[in-house]
Amino acid sequence: MAKAQAFESFFPTSAIVPPEAIREYCEQTVKKAAELNLSVINSVSQAIEGNFDLATRLIRCNDPAEAMLAYKDWLNARRDALLADGKGLAAQWLKLCDIDLAMAATVARRASDQAQTNVATMRAAAGD
Repeated sequence: MAKAQAFESFFPTSAIVPPEAIREYCEQTVKKAAELNLSVINSVSQAIEGNFDLATRLIRCNDPAEAMLAYKDWLNARRDALLADGKGLAAQWLKLCDIDLAMAATVARRASDQAQTNVATMRAAAGD
C-alpha cells in the first residue's frame, strides 16, 4: 500500500491520466516486453542448436556432395524457423504497440472530457 501511495504522490490528482492507468500501462508494457524478450532468446537458442547440429553433421560427412545436402537441409530448416519466428515476433510487437495505442486513446478521451468540463466551467462563470 505504501508503494502505491508513493507512486501516486508523483502525480497530481487532477492529471489527465490517473495514476492507476499509468501503473497498469507500465505493468502491461513490462509483461509484454518480457514475453517479447523471451521469444527473442528462444529464437537465438534455436539458431545456436541448429548451428551445432549442422556442425555435427558436417563433421560426419565423407564427401562434398553429402556436405552440400546437409547444408541445404540446414538452410531450409533455418529459413522456415526464421519465417515462423518473424511472424511470432511481429505479432508480439504489435501487441506491445496496442498497449501504447490503448493508453493514447485513454489520454485523448480523458483530455477531451477535461476540455469539455473546462469549457462548461468557463461558460458558467461567464454567465452563458
